Amino acid sequence: MVNRIFGNLLSSWGKDFNGSVSQEVFTFDELGAFSIENVHRIFYETPLCAREYRRREVSNKRVLSGAIEKLKNCVDLSLPIAIVNHDTTNLIKSFRAPPVETSNLVNIVEYEVKEQIPFDIRDIEWRWLRASYQDLGQGLSKDEVVITAIKKDAVSRFLEQFSNAGLTKSPDLMQLEGLLLADYLWSFYPKFQNPDNKDAVVMLSMHSRSTRIIITNGNNLWQRDIPTGALSLIDVLSDIISEIKRTTEFYIGLNKEDSIIKQFMLLGGGLNDQRTKERVTELFSQYGFTPFEGESGNKIMEARINEDLNGNILAPTMAALQRLGLGKFKMNFLEGGKVYKPKSKEALGIDFGDHGITAVKVRVQ
Repeated sequence: MVNRIFGNLLSSWGKDFNGSVSQEVFTFDELGAFSIENVHRIFYETPLCAREYRRREVSNKRVLSGAIEKLKNCVDLSLPIAIVNHDTTNLIKSFRAPPVETSNLVNIVEYEVKEQIPFDIRDIEWRWLRASYQDLGQGLSKDEVVITAIKKDAVSRFLEQFSNAGLTKSPDLMQLEGLLLADYLWSFYPKFQNPDNKDAVVMLSMHSRSTRIIITNGNNLWQRDIPTGALSLIDVLSDIISEIKRTTEFYIGLNKEDSIIKQFMLLGGGLNDQRTKERVTELFSQYGFTPFEGESGNKIMEARINEDLNGNILAPTMAALQRLGLGKFKMNFLEGGKVYKPKSKEALGIDFGDHGITAVKVRVQ
């Protein structure tokens, strides 16, 4: 099973893609007008996830160094840079705060962080935002709050592996994949900007060593990471399917009347294996979920996302837009947590995946 999955993934191994793309200008109320100027895909000498299959002396550092040198030759690293973090030690939770004065909301958030995040608060980078709120009058509001956290040592390790491999330019922003995927729905589809929307989408992002499930209706956010991916050393297909089923049924069992799954999106290079993709689609269909389809005005953007390596440009595109001050779920997990306002005109979103580096240059019109 493992060899079949691994072989299928490597059979899709492509040549580096470097160059301009057809530069449609996308115009949306929340983002203004922007264009995807360039997409670059630099494949590693061997996948980082394939260390069990290659000679031990071929280190991750060597593999990364070779790809980063290629990247330096095809992108302008002097641009503002935002990077995607796929780390599975991060947590994303949402909760509904009781009616309070806005000035007291932060106290409730701090309490929830200590209660819900199973790490010493001194060891984590944590952030929060109001995903939605209802004005109750007399200075009171009812808020849906998203809290997120990642361990500081995980951030340090993540950044050091790239700087040690030759990426000397420090990024301006580091954002979690789950927040970027949720931000895509909110930013491009007005339905998910409606505070009364109850229809949710389950977004499944399958990587080589992990699978991430994000469920959102634009007003709240729920995430679970499964420590099993397309190259797990067990019967990967049956294992992943059973975990996805367990996760889906757990969420349905929560009886979240204000967030009911209606559609699904499948993302990530792990779904290059057609049999896995078909089984996941079949499972979601059993629950009555349908493949995600947005408004007609976004068909060009959807086509671009779908045709580019199972949506692998989605996260770095949204990271670049957040660096330009756009989007809803804006957070920065670098030390200091600076959230950028609209100012720069161009930014580079970079995703260091298991198979290669994806870099997307975005320009605001």
